[in-house]
Amino acid sequence: MSTIEQIIRNLRQPKR
Repeated sequence: MSTIEQIIRNLRQPKR
């Protein structure tokens, strides 16, 4: 998996 994909997933599911 690419690092960019992880960043995008984090933006789509922000951890609060």
